Amino acid sequence: MYAWYSYCFIEGQIVFKELDMKKCHRSFLVIIVIMFMPVALLAAPSISSVSGTISHGQTITITGTSFGTHAKYSTSQKNYLCRFYDDFESGSINYTSGNWDAGSSDDASIVTNVNRPGSTYSVRQGNRSGGIGHEADGSQTKLYVSAWRYIGSQRTVPDYTNQKWFRFWKPNYGTPDLLFMLYDSEWTQGTVVYYMENASDANKWFDYMGTHLNSWHHYEVWVDKGNVVRAWYDGQLVEEASNVNWSTWTCGTTMFDFFHANMSGQTTGYAYLDDAYISHTQARVMIGNASTFGASNHREIQVPSAWGTSSISVKFNKGSYLAGETVYLYVIDENGAVNSAGYPVTIGQSQGSSADT
Repeated sequence: MYAWYSYCFIEGQIVFKELDMKKCHRSFLVIIVIMFMPVALLAAPSISSVSGTISHGQTITITGTSFGTHAKYSTSQKNYLCRFYDDFESGSINYTSGNWDAGSSDDASIVTNVNRPGSTYSVRQGNRSGGIGHEADGSQTKLYVSAWRYIGSQRTVPDYTNQKWFRFWKPNYGTPDLLFMLYDSEWTQGTVVYYMENASDANKWFDYMGTHLNSWHHYEVWVDKGNVVRAWYDGQLVEEASNVNWSTWTCGTTMFDFFHANMSGQTTGYAYLDDAYISHTQARVMIGNASTFGASNHREIQVPSAWGTSSISVKFNKGSYLAGETVYLYVIDENGAVNSAGYPVTIGQSQGSSADT
């Protein structure tokens, strides 16, 4: 008896899943088309050279093959391709149209005392219900978010205390929504849970995402409506859910809320945010601390300004890396495929020659 399989890219690897044959008859034509696709369409990205100075804020150009596509999702006033990016190094929270949205006036403030290495400013969450967020393009059905978070351990504990570090919902508290949060007893353990609220499977709880109190950690989320939700913690894939029913969700204008919290009674419980990046594709450029993407547990997002199948320009973001450190460049295409070997560059040096990838 034959079995049929579908595949997807996760961390640059092809992952096969057995299909239900009862649902396959309508997919036969798609299978035939894939069989005759040019090999180049399925190839992973490959980097052949990098030019420019590898310094924070400088534009570098990455050359290679099979980079895929990346549309412009930002507003016309912005010179980058992703929907939104803010490292808060301006020293303020931009509440003008197309940037951050605020709840009550005490939601967030710029601080200098809890910062990532190499960063001057971060945003501290207020200690009441509310937050800052970003209204995205409601016609989109895919979402990628990258952000660094620091959650302190100080708190008083009413049973309903929780800290939602990320929330994906419709305006005016529309449901269903997807939550990533610390919740009462989980707070003391420093673990994050996430669940789908008021979905067809009714408040479905998922797994923990790792211990992270009193230190900075990197979180990434990829949401493909009606298909899959993936989450990464410090560069490691920690969750994948493909059984979430999104069929009842009509997006409309969608809010990405990084700072929403229900912390009534709190006086000392704070969370902090830095390097927030939002896009409607998983195509992106990152640097990591290992020669393979999957082994990189310290990743920093790069902000693209131009994207072609063989050339990408990004504004280099060193994050918390230091001058003189060697890091590895990775290009992830819109299907999640990534170059198999990282392209090494040294922070602070100029690039102009090719390397074997």
